[in-house]
Amino acid sequence: FSPVETLYYKLSYRGWLTSMIWADLADIKMASIVSDNPLKRSRYHQYELYLSTEHYRKAEIFHPVRYTYRSIIDHMLQRTLLVEEMDIGDNDSYDILWLDWRNNSTQLFEKYKGKNGKYLPDSLTNILLSNTQKLPIAYKMPIAYKKSGDKIDYAQILDPLSLLYFLRTADFILNSKNVKEIPIAVSDDIRLYRVEKLLPEVILLNGKAIPTIKLKIVTDEKKDNDFYVWLSNDNYKIPIRMAMDAPLGKLEIKLVKNKY
Repeated sequence: FSPVETLYYKLSYRGWLTSMIWADLADIKMASIVSDNPLKRSRYHQYELYLSTEHYRKAEIFHPVRYTYRSIIDHMLQRTLLVEEMDIGDNDSYDILWLDWRNNSTQLFEKYKGKNGKYLPDSLTNILLSNTQKLPIAYKMPIAYKKSGDKIDYAQILDPLSLLYFLRTADFILNSKNVKEIPIAVSDDIRLYRVEKLLPEVILLNGKAIPTIKLKIVTDEKKDNDFYVWLSNDNYKIPIRMAMDAPLGKLEIKLVKNKY
């Protein structure tokens, strides 16, 4: 995939909450950025995902969301270094996962609430989302230590968003068999995600038939909940469509446009 890329999607839901009718609920933007690594004198990849319900009245009435997810990956695209999750909508949350590869540990942090605790190294603190000038004052404050997570026992660990980008690389597409297990860091857990290549499919997007590579992803925690990804079968391997189980229904994410 392109080192600097922005993809735009629309999220839709169908289930008991919408009388089994597909309803558009949110806009999603995904971006890939190459930046200087604050931890070492090297380059690193940064992935960002933004989800907002601001243009969807029904979703806004039910539960307004202004969600940002950011992951920082080493230049080999093999190891997640830092994950940030922030929602300045109704959830009002800010959480950080730090994968400390030097000490083989994972550490969780949260929005400062007036309690004492261990803090992130300055080299990481300086690049946090909470330092951006666009955030409300409530988020421009120190973060505090929450708890330790699972130990790092694998040579490769990704997070859910960086996994989506890793699936697009030649390292996965060309070198893996039909089934591959990849360790993924989710909150304080490191879980095995099982990725399976299915038969190719042709997806209709904006009236155009696009050949795709179809992947099925299952976690060891939720073996009955399937997540499907359709990648364009070309040099870019763009996620054209994603589908997954949701509370009382199904979620679908479709590509609207891309920008390089």
